[in-house]
Amino acid sequence: MTDSQEVKNVSEQQDALELNPLYPEYQAEHHSEYVDALKSAIGSDKKGKLRNIAISGTYGSGKSSILEKVVEDFEGVKPCSTKNISLAPLASCCGNAERRSDNNENRHGSKGPTDDFSTDTPTNRIQREIVKQLLYGVDPKDVPLSRFHRIHEKGKWEKIGFSLMTSVFLTMFEPHPDCWTEEIQIR
Repeated sequence: MTDSQEVKNVSEQQDALELNPLYPEYQAEHHSEYVDALKSAIGSDKKGKLRNIAISGTYGSGKSSILEKVVEDFEGVKPCSTKNISLAPLASCCGNAERRSDNNENRHGSKGPTDDFSTDTPTNRIQREIVKQLLYGVDPKDVPLSRFHRIHEKGKWEKIGFSLMTSVFLTMFEPHPDCWTEEIQIR
């Protein structure tokens, strides 16, 4: 192998190792059609009833780039915000649920009302995943009656208040000092 071939191989390897960032990046030639359609839909909402717009597509198709550009264009004109929801967690559970459902059918002959998955349809699982991700994205204090409970860090004032209440409780019910001493008499 000659020196020029070695240099060529090294430069090919460096080109192959170049990594591209995965953050959203607006590209007018690919995204402008979708941005214009969304801006038209939002702009034509005269009654203010438009609350949600969903965009779906494969990984890397530009969903986040499009939404970020729309939010940027409406900044100061109309309040807009985005919330990313991933349906990827459903990929494994949907397949497992269908397999378990098929196994139940094979063992028991036919699916009946006692089947655990009779109400757990793919639509219900998708809706539950969307609601769960929306609720996990907000402060638990904002949705106190939610059935989706999660661990959250207590604030400094909550900790201080709990400590004070515990101290008051223990102080109020402290036994009398004479209860702690016993006299032993030896006869």
